[in-house]
Amino acid sequence: MKKWLFLLIAVSMFNLLNAQGWHWKTPLPTGNNLQSVCFANSTTAYSVGDHGTFVFTDDAGASWNTRITGTLQNLHSCCFTDLLTGFAVGDSGTIIKTYDHGINWTRESSGAFNHLTSVSFPDVNTGYITGMHGTFLKTTDGGNHWYPMNCGTTLDLYSVFFLNSDTGFVAGSGGTILRTNNGGISWTAQNAGTNHPLNSVFFTDASNGHIVGDYTTILRTTDGGLTWNNQWLANTSTLKSIWFTSPDVGWLCGIQGLLYSTTDGGITWTRHYQDASFFFNSVRFSDTGTGYAVGDYGIIFETIDGGTTWNRYMPATNNMLQSISFPDSTNGYAVGERGTVLKTTDGGATWTNKYSGNHFCFYSSSFLSKDTGIVVGTTLDAMYVPEYSLIIKTTDGGDHWTDVSPVSPYWLNSVVFTDKHTGYACGAGLVTPPGAIFKTTDGGNTWNFIYLDQTRWLFSLYFVDNLIGYAACDFGGILKTIDGGNTWTDLPSGTYDRLYSIFFTDASTGYAAGGYSRGYATMLKTTDAGSTWFSIDPGINDCLLFVNFKNANTGFTGGEFGAISRTDDAGLTWSVQNSGTYNDLWSVCFTDAATGFLCGIGGSILKTTTNGDITEGVSHYAAQAQPLKIFPNPSSGKLIILMPEPVSKAQLCILTLSGKEVLSMSASGTSVHADIISLPDGIYIVKLTTEKSVWVGKLIKL
Repeated sequence: MKKWLFLLIAVSMFNLLNAQGWHWKTPLPTGNNLQSVCFANSTTAYSVGDHGTFVFTDDAGASWNTRITGTLQNLHSCCFTDLLTGFAVGDSGTIIKTYDHGINWTRESSGAFNHLTSVSFPDVNTGYITGMHGTFLKTTDGGNHWYPMNCGTTLDLYSVFFLNSDTGFVAGSGGTILRTNNGGISWTAQNAGTNHPLNSVFFTDASNGHIVGDYTTILRTTDGGLTWNNQWLANTSTLKSIWFTSPDVGWLCGIQGLLYSTTDGGITWTRHYQDASFFFNSVRFSDTGTGYAVGDYGIIFETIDGGTTWNRYMPATNNMLQSISFPDSTNGYAVGERGTVLKTTDGGATWTNKYSGNHFCFYSSSFLSKDTGIVVGTTLDAMYVPEYSLIIKTTDGGDHWTDVSPVSPYWLNSVVFTDKHTGYACGAGLVTPPGAIFKTTDGGNTWNFIYLDQTRWLFSLYFVDNLIGYAACDFGGILKTIDGGNTWTDLPSGTYDRLYSIFFTDASTGYAAGGYSRGYATMLKTTDAGSTWFSIDPGINDCLLFVNFKNANTGFTGGEFGAISRTDDAGLTWSVQNSGTYNDLWSVCFTDAATGFLCGIGGSILKTTTNGDITEGVSHYAAQAQPLKIFPNPSSGKLIILMPEPVSKAQLCILTLSGKEVLSMSASGTSVHADIISLPDGIYIVKLTTEKSVWVGKLIKL
């Protein structure tokens, strides 16, 4: 019975993965920070990260796929003891275990509430976990039970490494280095010679070890830790991970995209890669040839030649995207930092960059058609501080752009058009007066000042028609015009919080969203054309960066830490959705009643085809699933699948653990004969579907 329950859960989890309300479109396979990577063999690797993220490859990095872990806690470390059995640890004492290649995960009781940082299994039965405030856990039964041990410190512990079930090392804050020779029963503190946080420890044998940490700390010992020597690098940075493939050859990585190697046992280090736009958090090799480095915003770098060359899996931008818009259902644009303008022509399936520039930043766009659009933002000085207004225009779908910027010291946060000729842009500046609104009457070719705000920055514009418009500002400011922007009037909002976004569903009803960054949310509503505003509860506490309505009743708001909430009753009540990320989200747009897009930090673009909901029928599918009997199992060729009852029409599918269909055939009667001789060896899911029932089973091909 337990076996079939396992299969039932596995298949339901597989289908739940495909039924998420919001899906990553870029970066792929995820835009969440990846914190740890490990290998099961030379072709199979796993990585975990923020928001309960789990990704894997079983084809030596040719493809990476995601699976649901059942937790939204940030995961900091993973370790697999074989191809199927693995562990991941993370925030709030989280320990999860899989028996089946990550299809199904179970929460293990740890008794710990502190964040857990690192997990190490020297053999299939013995495992160790470190955590904050001196947390140290051990298992001797393959992770079924964990018990705490006293390692003699209350400092934060960041990394654990065991050579065997008895001999291990721990590194952490304040230059902490501990060694045990008896499986953690007793510990000896070692002198690191530094108080810097130490983030990763690795030993090639009982004598030779290496530790990396903050401020480019690289420690090396040749006497089992009795003495440690610091091998300084030229630049000052935080090093996050170290790994050796042999006593001489090793790799380390860190923030600013640092990737270094040594071929002399850590005496000297050679830089292979550096990119200040992202962080590497973990590096691992399965052998001397194949290695991966993973990091923030889903970064995965791969090498198959021992690190001579590194290539990024599914290259994409990591620049923050601050606005997304679709002039039709297939053509869309997302704009952001470093002059990024991404375009899709296939409904968001793929995105290409149509513009770039390190000293530009775009904040908003308005496209009148799939070809004609305006993008606004700012130029940046040598220190990347906003400098002058920047407005660019395209009439050929982004292939060519014309600079139509006015000469002004304001960065432009929002642009809207009321028709093909008339448009408005608002912004802010480090000048007096600090806020400004511009207007064009010739389709964006020229722009002129129409309003200067003496005290506030301006963040968002919305026009109800050609004459009536609103602007959201600093200090709770809301401005209104009834004459096409010639004059603007202050409206009493009742708040002093910054308002980042404003939206109206009709001439009377509008919403303004904002709050305090990394603090709280503010949501306002008016039903009398802005004369009065009252607070409403959006259901989330994080600062709101956008609000957008599809119709009079259905709208979305969200922002920091991946927060998103939906209302279907004009803001009376809100339901919080799982966006799939903790990345800040800056913009949302919908192309039809169910299809929408989010964009945000780290080049994040997510898509829904279900109005943000998990699709109905997943729980129904799981409830209907029944076990299949498969003979022989394991099998090397032909097999027979028995059905509990006769069926007149059914469909048989065999799927890989990553969800790829490798065999499909029609079936009827009480049994099905299938030939799997051509399938590669491995574990497969067998699914038989009829009009009334679904049967599932696990198949092992030898």
